[in-house]
Amino acid sequence: MTRSSAEATALLWVERSAPVLRGLTHRFGNGLHALSLVSDGQDEGLAAEDVALLRNELLGFERLTEQYRALVLALEEEPSAGRLEDALTVALGLRAVHVAVRDIALVPELDANAPALLVPPTALAQALLILVLGDTADGDELPKVTVMGSEDGVRVQLRGAHLNGPDEDAAAAVAWLLRKVRPAPQLSWLQEEGKTVAQLSLPSLRASRRASASA
Repeated sequence: MTRSSAEATALLWVERSAPVLRGLTHRFGNGLHALSLVSDGQDEGLAAEDVALLRNELLGFERLTEQYRALVLALEEEPSAGRLEDALTVALGLRAVHVAVRDIALVPELDANAPALLVPPTALAQALLILVLGDTADGDELPKVTVMGSEDGVRVQLRGAHLNGPDEDAAAAVAWLLRKVRPAPQLSWLQEEGKTVAQLSLPSLRASRRASASA
């Protein structure tokens, strides 16, 4: 039976986000343990290092809460002006707790001149997360994300050992998550030195406004 894009997205999201949720739960457990150690000494007064620990853990819980919110599948989110870098930061932050790949470094190469976008921010972060999850080291080569901007939009290129050919489920999920973006984003699969490169092309804020004005 052929699945709709929405069904394919939901199934892929459940599959790829589960290890992230396990990692977040582990971090919550560590944070609660640290807070319990601090609270055990409250009767005697808190030392300066305990106060610092408490503040750090509370900040950590705030970040974890934001990450949990980002895992709620974006269903009806409307586009708003924003930067690709912000969504990528969210995606890589979630990847950093994925139980299988959190110890594999992924440092993005950003373009400071990349234009603003008109996109649903959480949906974009989730689309990027789908593309960066599952990375594994390929010998001495680490996964890599490169961001390139132009007047008309932004291209995000992902290289990683898990990319061994076009991924129809990922393409369907990315298209569905970004279905409200105009002109429609394009996910393509390139070959570079015998290896697959995933490239997501997104229209700039200006290009999206032009498309809306001419619709």
